[in-house]
Amino acid sequence: INAETLKSRFVKRNKSCFACAVACGKISVVKSATYGEFTVEGPEYETLFAFGSLCGNDDLESIIKANEICDRLGMDTISAGNAIAFAMYCYEKGIITQEDTEGMELKFGNGQAIITMLEKIAYRKGFGNVLAEGVKRAAEIIGRGAESVAIHVKGLEPPGYDPRGLKGVALAYAVSCRGACHLRHMAYRPNLVGQRPFGGGTINRLSYEGQAEMVKELEDFHVIVDCMVLCKFVCLPIIGPILWDELTKLYSIITGIEVSKESLVKTASHIQTIVREFNLREGLSKKDDTLPQRFFDEELKTGASKGEKVQREEFEKMLNEYYKLRGFDEVITW
Repeated sequence: INAETLKSRFVKRNKSCFACAVACGKISVVKSATYGEFTVEGPEYETLFAFGSLCGNDDLESIIKANEICDRLGMDTISAGNAIAFAMYCYEKGIITQEDTEGMELKFGNGQAIITMLEKIAYRKGFGNVLAEGVKRAAEIIGRGAESVAIHVKGLEPPGYDPRGLKGVALAYAVSCRGACHLRHMAYRPNLVGQRPFGGGTINRLSYEGQAEMVKELEDFHVIVDCMVLCKFVCLPIIGPILWDELTKLYSIITGIEVSKESLVKTASHIQTIVREFNLREGLSKKDDTLPQRFFDEELKTGASKGEKVQREEFEKMLNEYYKLRGFDEVITW
């Protein structure tokens, strides 16, 4: 799975929204003996992660077909890929068997099983009806210890950024109002690049220091970005081109009202508090601002972050620092 192979074999042209220079969309054409001929927009990074690496699958044709099925049948590729990878893990650990999967050998690397299971999920057939509930509820339905291996935050499956090697992302996943979401903060970008998102020096992705302040400012920034209905790809931390100064100018151009960064931050913080209050009313609390236990227990085995995991004590310090910055008590008692 790599950009060169994808571009040389499948991508035919770029696609953009009207007058956009980014042109982030890619139109791919597949002519396959297994899956037939079809055209789809994508796959992008998260889809390659979810149906590729996460499922131990290096068959690009099956990944692109999974992309096409999700587009056609209205499923999110991150959650769908996570659900299938979770089922594969359960299958290989003996938590579920072929009796559960109706004879399907749901092993990592089985690209055809991914395609078959996606159809079952979409139409709620057989074991697909269980996985259609998402990882959290599927684990509860399966039982047999499945909940202890389920990877989600507040019921949302994570994207392709492992928080064990990105400590800011660890915090951001935990406190996000909708769970393990990368779009509420985009904290993975400054963590990966090693620079603070709006200037002011560097940040170490493997350190817990300074992450709470960074996550809060990123959340505030992206709340305003979302309220102004701007594309994330032109508001990227560090590179922009739209950052705080540009946001204030755009707001003034559109409304005729002069506004400062400080005023926007105050508004963003107010919005964040309202969202938090909504979640509290619906039953969420501090205990939900955490990560799956496996991120605390299991070290990464390979790669540039080999040996890394999330240290519970350091994570709790980071979390309480975030609460202070948000104006909450250090010890939350909601």
